[in-house]
Amino acid sequence: MIVSDRGEIIQVKEFINLDSQTSFISESLVQQLHLSRQSSSLRLKGIAAVKADRTRGLVSVKLTPYLESSSEYIISAHILQKLTSEFSAFDIRNVNWPHLEGVRLADPNFQETSHGDVIIGADYYGQILEESLRRGSNNAPTTQATIFGCILFGPKFGKQEEIPTKFESSLSKENQECEDHFKSSHSRDSDGRHVVKLPFRKSTELLGDSKPAALRMLPRLSNKLQTNTALKKASVDFLTEYESLKHMKIVYDSDVDLSQPVYYLPHHGIIREIRITTKLRVVFNASSSTSSGASLNDILHTGAKHQTDLIDWLHLSSQSWPTHFEAPNENNLEERPVLAISTTVKPVKTQWELLTKYSDLNKLLRIRALCKRFILHSFEKEHKLLSKGESLPNSHYLSRLTPFIDFRGTLRLGRRLQASLLPLNSKHPFILPKESPSTRLIISDAHQYSLHRGTQDTLAYIRRDCWILGRRTQVSAYIWKCIRCARFRQKRARQLMGQLPANRVAPSRPFLHSGVDYAGPINLKTWKVRAARCYKAYIALFVCHSTSAIHLELVADYTADAFVTAYKRFTARRGICATLRSDCGTNLKGADVQLQALFSSSSAELGKLYSLMTRDGTQ
Repeated sequence: MIVSDRGEIIQVKEFINLDSQTSFISESLVQQLHLSRQSSSLRLKGIAAVKADRTRGLVSVKLTPYLESSSEYIISAHILQKLTSEFSAFDIRNVNWPHLEGVRLADPNFQETSHGDVIIGADYYGQILEESLRRGSNNAPTTQATIFGCILFGPKFGKQEEIPTKFESSLSKENQECEDHFKSSHSRDSDGRHVVKLPFRKSTELLGDSKPAALRMLPRLSNKLQTNTALKKASVDFLTEYESLKHMKIVYDSDVDLSQPVYYLPHHGIIREIRITTKLRVVFNASSSTSSGASLNDILHTGAKHQTDLIDWLHLSSQSWPTHFEAPNENNLEERPVLAISTTVKPVKTQWELLTKYSDLNKLLRIRALCKRFILHSFEKEHKLLSKGESLPNSHYLSRLTPFIDFRGTLRLGRRLQASLLPLNSKHPFILPKESPSTRLIISDAHQYSLHRGTQDTLAYIRRDCWILGRRTQVSAYIWKCIRCARFRQKRARQLMGQLPANRVAPSRPFLHSGVDYAGPINLKTWKVRAARCYKAYIALFVCHSTSAIHLELVADYTADAFVTAYKRFTARRGICATLRSDCGTNLKGADVQLQALFSSSSAELGKLYSLMTRDGTQ
């Protein structure tokens, strides 16, 4: 067993290899456990110093035995893309090894076909060994106790590794299920064609919406065919032949039954120039992922490799080869030289994955009961009515949503987005009741995912998968009760503003009481020619305190004379000011030296400005 940084425990297959100087872990397992890696790159060498792959980093992992034990061991392992190929299965059912009685093996299922995810090398081998050691007969394996349990090693496990002399195969449990499925479902039709159903190993309910992915691949395939005439012609001939042989048929949107699982199978063609006859090879991509992340290949059996024993058998001497073969039955021969497969998508009863997620039976029963009650009893009457193929009455509160029941028995919202490339949950979201524990949990999750934002953002996230009745009211009520949001809604202390002066609130002539400020600088040209000189200018902004009217004057520079000139133009147009205020901001401070000299009592210019404003009666 291996423990991730998050505390997740995953059962993996570990191998011990004394010929390896260091330990390794597969790239897929590192990504599955989200392990943090350190920078490291080693060039590996095999037999006769043959260069192999380069490592992709270094991780620290915690190993623990599958047995009930508190032992834990931390190792550092280098990352490789792939560690081992698939090991063949061993059949030890007819082997008698008395010295193994009562021994608790580190891997009780070592005889099954598998591949390794962790290799413990010589760097940690001596540290995991314990004292117990059992030896058997010459051909029997030796057992060595380790912190993970007992391991087996020896020259050969009896006759398991010898080349078989008969066509005998030891299938794993999964491959045996595939073999049994083929025997039970295989048949011949009236034309002599072989018919077999798809061997599902998982439920088809794991498949999501596959149409958007297929539509995304379609333009790339179309562009490829437009640029390659030979590929286009071969593809058209192939599809025409497939349709004539009834291997496929055109399916319209109206023919698609959403109550049954549907999988859109992308394909593309490859031209093989070295072939003389069939140059086109068509690849059907059953590994294309659906909206749920699962593909058709993920839920199908792969089956065993039946040619393995035949190849080993041919390595024997020719005297060991069979000399008599049974003649085939002429009445049971394939009548056509083409391959025809008729598939029927039918849900296969598999073990509910929820059963493997919890170790407490009472907790599992409560969760199962809650899920079933939520699915079947949220809209029990509507579910029964729609299951019969009837429509809801026009007066029903759900009739405007045009609901329907999908192949999982879930009530979904009907929309006009069937041809859209959106995922199924976005086109037809689940309909949830107004008030239920599950609805509150969904709102809570959406509110936290949207980082405690407002009602509109939370609703936008919920609408991606669900349609809650009375959703805005429910979301607003939840956000109003959210403790974290309530803390941010509280009123903080604010500085009270002072009273407005009388000239701001009493009616008066425009610009009788005004304020002034500078804006700029701005660049001005003396003339519209290429070599015209540019200089800085400013804008004097006069604002009426009573009416908020604005008067603008261009100021040639930041001197007192320029301001006086602008002020004269202003008063000539708007009238004399009773009061003129300035905030003495940064714009006026820019000419601080000149302004101080202007308003100084010893300045000659002060008298000039003072006499001007006094004559006009401006304070």
